[in-house]
Amino acid sequence: MGGHEVTTHALETPQATDDSAPFFCVCYDITKSNIDVFKIIWFKPKTHTPGFIRIPLELRDPHGLAALACIVTYTPGTVWSGYSEKAGS
Repeated sequence: MGGHEVTTHALETPQATDDSAPFFCVCYDITKSNIDVFKIIWFKPKTHTPGFIRIPLELRDPHGLAALACIVTYTPGTVWSGYSEKAGS
């Protein structure tokens, strides 16, 4: 693409020792996903095959499901397309 060069930076998983650990892990994953999606959009690797996957969940708490839906929504390249309470997926 016009002689542009992409520099990749290795991201290390943050280490937190208090209650903020889940927050920082989610932020790390979202940042890494943003970089990965950028590469897919701009450089279109031949190995990329979009699709849907079904993930069984043991989580039943409505607040936990809402938090999970937000995390999935904030992660680029992902979508929460449906949830079946009966099937748990």
